[in-house]
Amino acid sequence: MDAETSARDGRRFEWQVVLDETDYRAMAQAYAEQQRHSDKSRSKWLVALSWLVFCAVLVAVFSWVEPDSLTAAFLGFLGGALGVLLASAIYNRLAMPRTIEQLSGTKGVTIAIAMDDHGIKSTTSDSSVRFAWSSIKGVSESGTHYFMWPKALYALVLPKRLLRDANETARFAEALKDWTGGK
Repeated sequence: MDAETSARDGRRFEWQVVLDETDYRAMAQAYAEQQRHSDKSRSKWLVALSWLVFCAVLVAVFSWVEPDSLTAAFLGFLGGALGVLLASAIYNRLAMPRTIEQLSGTKGVTIAIAMDDHGIKSTTSDSSVRFAWSSIKGVSESGTHYFMWPKALYALVLPKRLLRDANETARFAEALKDWTGGK
């Protein structure tokens, strides 16, 4: 659903939006990218290393039991590794947006977003959260969204469709850079 502008004056921006499927897909992509650069990605490497060791043990067992089966075992290892990569890609592409939508509890909910010199405020009919700019650890941007990251794997999302024209987009980008210190 499209956004409704409630007020825009100087360095204060206010919008109301109902997030849609494209927003949840963009969040999933941003989270996946952020996760690749977070401390939690180290645990994924540990899982990947565990799978590698497990497959190497299987190759050793197969080659000991049946020496001629080394080729089959190696192909099985490659197939397993590719299967894990494919399953991860499918999850990030298909399941992650729905998971984010369900966990966020924002499906069909109108969200009021306000940003000014004091921080970001996000309000729904039953909750409100405010983040000071000093709590924002980083900012990332896709072609369609801005993401403000107060935690490594938690972002406040702003669809760019809320910005009505190039002038407002430029003013917002400049204000965001000032507010976050260029993070």
